[in-house]
Amino acid sequence: MKLTIKSVAKLVVMSGVTAIGLLTITQPSKAYNIYTAFDPNGNPSVNLLPNIPNSKGAENSFLSSLVGTGTETFESFTPGTGADLALVFPGAGTATLKGTGTIQSAPAGSTNGFGRYGVSPTNYWEVNAGSTGSFSIDFSNPVAAFGFYGIDIGDFAGTLSLTFDNGSVLTQAIPTAPQAQADGSVLYWGIITTPAEGEFTKVSFDTTIGTGDVFAFDNMTIGSREQVKQGVPGPLPILGVGMALGYSRTLRKRIKNSKSSGMLKGMA
Repeated sequence: MKLTIKSVAKLVVMSGVTAIGLLTITQPSKAYNIYTAFDPNGNPSVNLLPNIPNSKGAENSFLSSLVGTGTETFESFTPGTGADLALVFPGAGTATLKGTGTIQSAPAGSTNGFGRYGVSPTNYWEVNAGSTGSFSIDFSNPVAAFGFYGIDIGDFAGTLSLTFDNGSVLTQAIPTAPQAQADGSVLYWGIITTPAEGEFTKVSFDTTIGTGDVFAFDNMTIGSREQVKQGVPGPLPILGVGMALGYSRTLRKRIKNSKSSGMLKGMA
């Protein structure tokens, strides 16, 4: 059974998150919830922190649906530490980062010169997804929640996607900033599955171009089924940027026409 973003995903809208950080439209479903937004940049020398309201709003919404989870910031690791990197999360087990990634560091407020930096605040896992050193994460126990920050994704013109091993093939394309604004951009992406979809034990990162995409991976959170809050409200339907703006213009035009029509009738 193959599940795709068009048939199963629901995208959560965070209150206060601006439309520029939201790109996709998805169809309603009961299978899983996605929490995602990005803050565009375009300058590889500019560190956006702390001004990341879109991605921070997505993270806050994701974390508010969980209880007792831990977030790995990579600050305790020595730069240069490589794979396989085993990370322990309270209540959820161990996650092992595989591939050719390494711990890197950029001083707070700056970048590595190529648009990559950590979000809390200096260390991050630098990885190339989709090339010979494809990035994947294995979980010792099945998990129902997975979230992370990705900094500098999309500047190589490829589209990042995640594939989850949960008894089916569930692939998610990741909406990111346009290529012209991707350098140094900040993305948050999270997923929480429902019991109907089940948990997963592995996630693989890939891109649509052969050269892959080097980016900073940071503030990773995972959660077991028991750590997902019961009664979490389902996400609201969302329009993508273009459709949302188009709908807003259409609505304003209809209101304006309605007022004009009412005025003409009153004068008749």
